[in-house]
Amino acid sequence: MPKWLQIEVEREPAEGERSKSKKGRSKSKRADQPASAREEPSDRDATEWSGDGGDQSPSPSSGNGAARFALGLVAVALVAGLGLLAGRLLRPGSASGGQLAIDGGALAWVNGEPISTRDVDIEYGVQSVLRQRIQGETLVDKQAIDGFRRELVDRLVDRWLALQDARANGLVVTDAEIDAELPTLGARFGISSEELKAAVFAVQPNLNDADWRTWGAQQILLGRYLNSPRAAELANESMRTIGRSADQVSAVAGLLSLNADLQFLVNGESVAPAREGQLAPDFVLPAPDGTPMRLSDFRGRPVMVNFWATWCAPCRIEMPLFVNAYESNKEDLVILGVNSQERPDQVVPYVQGAGLTFPIVIDDGTVSAIYRVKALPTTFFIDAQGMIVRAHRGAIRSRPELKPFIEEILPGVQLGSGSGVRDMLLAFVHPSRGATSLGSTTIR
Repeated sequence: MPKWLQIEVEREPAEGERSKSKKGRSKSKRADQPASAREEPSDRDATEWSGDGGDQSPSPSSGNGAARFALGLVAVALVAGLGLLAGRLLRPGSASGGQLAIDGGALAWVNGEPISTRDVDIEYGVQSVLRQRIQGETLVDKQAIDGFRRELVDRLVDRWLALQDARANGLVVTDAEIDAELPTLGARFGISSEELKAAVFAVQPNLNDADWRTWGAQQILLGRYLNSPRAAELANESMRTIGRSADQVSAVAGLLSLNADLQFLVNGESVAPAREGQLAPDFVLPAPDGTPMRLSDFRGRPVMVNFWATWCAPCRIEMPLFVNAYESNKEDLVILGVNSQERPDQVVPYVQGAGLTFPIVIDDGTVSAIYRVKALPTTFFIDAQGMIVRAHRGAIRSRPELKPFIEEILPGVQLGSGSGVRDMLLAFVHPSRGATSLGSTTIR
């Protein structure tokens, strides 16, 4: 099993072979970053989850980031042409080692319906071909490929939710309709369906005509569903109640996931995603110096878990506020900064230059997947008992905005004085941030 799949998970007593979750809510990168990091929206110019209406910024991509960037372009194009949107996850309990499976059998379940390795294989094949055609780039690094495939599992969860809702609302695609429309799916990209299929099979030789037909049927049904009043209604409701999403499938799935039973295979057992109102999935991640840090070691004190990256412009907005909150409440509040898939030699200069005093760990993408982080920055507010009280996507811009979040886990919290404007400006111009475009942050 690849190293990035290794993770410590915290589990609650089993309720059966697969426990059910009834409720729940719930990044691209510099050229030298790994492909699976989910951070700022380098995938698209559109804004992904932003709790207050949009605080995220795209970043250049290559390697893992490039995969996400291409995936975003592919998704947008496919939505326009085919209705294809390429379009994470633990149950809490007692600590035990675990591995997030992604390379065999069923990888996840959406309301009991499995997402299999073959489902990921064909999606990876299609996205790889279109990415190469649109971007002129091909993933060759194993870490980048693993990260891209892991990202596709998360995207397929959203697609499964949309397809299930389509069927539940009476939408179907007949064999005759598949026969008629399947040959046209590649036309949008100036390639025949047969050429596209041959290229996909060259990337994934294990696939067959049945896999191709199943994939095509999904695209046809998904396209019809996205044009239906039902999907428009759900997307609008998601915008009002959850916030902006990168695309219509993300928006619809965001709402549908609140009451969905989502399970991922971890260490041979199915587990549910991180969700508000549930125990935060435990994890062990290394500090930049390699020292392991475990989330549950902070049990007894409220914790803010902040997912960020050095190239994430919105992240730089809130860092001075977090330093202030941490220094003003160091005995009572823990802030754990989870860097998304960068190297220690990238993280350390940034931490030093920005004056970050709270603990920093580096995620290889696994924890972000478990927490279904869809944009940077994203912050989870966890109470002293380890329960996720609130998840906020997007930058927090001011003390008045930050204080109510912290008060939910630390009543009576005091934040230091001062505007923090100077620190914010310094954070933006600090040279260690590297070349990062400003704008929206997405990971889908």
